[in-house]
Amino acid sequence: MSKTILYIFLAVLTVVTFGAIEAKAIEPNDAALRYFEALQNGNINTIKDSIMGDLYKKRKILLDQNANYPEFLKNIYQGAEFQITKTTPQGNNAVVNVNVNFPDRQKDFTLFLKKDDMGNWKIFKEISD
Repeated sequence: MSKTILYIFLAVLTVVTFGAIEAKAIEPNDAALRYFEALQNGNINTIKDSIMGDLYKKRKILLDQNANYPEFLKNIYQGAEFQITKTTPQGNNAVVNVNVNFPDRQKDFTLFLKKDDMGNWKIFKEISD
């Protein structure tokens, strides 16, 4: 009986482990939407997890030291809707164009992504009009 319980436990652990790994390996579009949803919700941890390189360095002080930044982001992105207009993958790099419809205006973003060492898509550059 105890061997059966052990096998069941190991099976569940294996499924959970591989499920967590697969959930992290998202596509460029998913990474872009996750980033914009984090901006909309003021979720600093998800923003930090979504960006890398120069973009992370550029925003590090805001993300780490500005206690008002989450509320600022929530106010800016309140009521915004996000639509991916074009995705151009090329190997371990991708460009994702996102149209953000705010209640009072529209803004286009171009996100440059690359896969990190773990195989996860991260944004390393952002351009907006």
